[in-house]
Amino acid sequence: MRSLLEPTLVRRVVIALLCAFSVAWIMLMLVQYIETRRSEIDDAGVSDFIAATADALSSVRERNELRILAIATFKQSNTPWMRNRRSSPVLVQAWDREHHRLVYASDGAEDVTMPEPAAGSGTLLQSVRGEAHVVHVATSPHWALVMAVPRFEERWLLKELGGTLIKYMAIAFPFVLLPVWLAVKQGLRPLQHLSDRIAARSPDDLSALEVDLKYAELRPLLSALDGLMVQLRNKIGREHAFVQDAAHELRTPLAVISAQAHVLAKAADDAARTAAEHRMDHAIARASHLVQQLLVLAHIDVLRPLSASEVDVAQLARTEMALLAPAAADRDIELSLEAPDSLKLRLELQAFQSVLHNLLDNAIRYGRQGGQVVVELTQLAGGGGVVLWVADDGPGIPPANRELVFDRFYRGAGHDATGSGLGLAIVKEAAVRLGGTVRLAHGLEGTGCGFTVFIPVAE
Repeated sequence: MRSLLEPTLVRRVVIALLCAFSVAWIMLMLVQYIETRRSEIDDAGVSDFIAATADALSSVRERNELRILAIATFKQSNTPWMRNRRSSPVLVQAWDREHHRLVYASDGAEDVTMPEPAAGSGTLLQSVRGEAHVVHVATSPHWALVMAVPRFEERWLLKELGGTLIKYMAIAFPFVLLPVWLAVKQGLRPLQHLSDRIAARSPDDLSALEVDLKYAELRPLLSALDGLMVQLRNKIGREHAFVQDAAHELRTPLAVISAQAHVLAKAADDAARTAAEHRMDHAIARASHLVQQLLVLAHIDVLRPLSASEVDVAQLARTEMALLAPAAADRDIELSLEAPDSLKLRLELQAFQSVLHNLLDNAIRYGRQGGQVVVELTQLAGGGGVVLWVADDGPGIPPANRELVFDRFYRGAGHDATGSGLGLAIVKEAAVRLGGTVRLAHGLEGTGCGFTVFIPVAE
């Protein structure tokens, strides 16, 4: 039962054809109805009949002959087939034009005022007892014959037109449906072949599908699937490299912790025990910082919708600088902020915090002892976003290595013992998540590092 109710493309095509035929039937009904109503007034067959009647009138010599002709016309116009098509009978009157006298009137036409016969013959539309009639007049020099033909009965006309049209459309429908159904079935065969190829692949096979799809409309689908395979291969490759690098980075502090725990257990005096504790604390802090950075990076990597909200980025910058002020004081680094008193922007708070915190932490860690770090926040014209600039006057990074600093676990010379190599990678990922960009150039007075981050307004 469920398979019968399950939507399929073939069923949609059949339903679409039925709807199209129904609309065509209605439109054809409308056209036929209008044409039929128009032909009632100007019917070539009736015109020929009236012309023949006019010829017959020219040979009439007496009123009795005129009456016989009128009776014959009345009977011929009111056959059972004609009566079934109209709600009332055709009315016939015969006139003596010379004496303006009514010679004959059919049943129901005695008290009906018909148009006064004029020279020649014509067609008029008038109401007889509240019903529309088409009036035809045939004349000769001495006589006139007037016919009032009621218009077709509405129900009969619609039934007749609808029945005729639906019969022809029912005959045509299978001949239209069959080629369309065959075309759809044939068109879906490459998709079925593609589905079978995908189902037969192993979970680790992310190579190109290499399927020859005949139809041009299906090639973008194959191209998109191959592009998805490339993205999956790259992502899995990055994940494997990330896990291997993380394991390698964690191995060093864990080895230090293990070794110092052994030294601490076997220490012969307090001095050796204190030194071992100090090295162990340093290794634990480094491992803890690395794990925290890995968690932040993994959180930013998740492709989830942005949870944007209105944030006062100027106040947030002051808070972050206050939290990192003790670390800056340990290295005698001066922190300064150049920003408006309030700068509100709609963005994702956690991603912006990651950008700001890691840039500040990086500048304090690797800046010059006794130097300075400057943070600037500038709103773009029209409220289109904000530009964050974090600069120091430290040793800086050689131009050849500026692109490498955003790679995961990359550390410059002399930084192996102090950093995890993830701070700037987090900055780049967070900036991308915010829809922005990050660029590295010279810092203060042409020395050190200057990171410029453009962050647009979140939608």
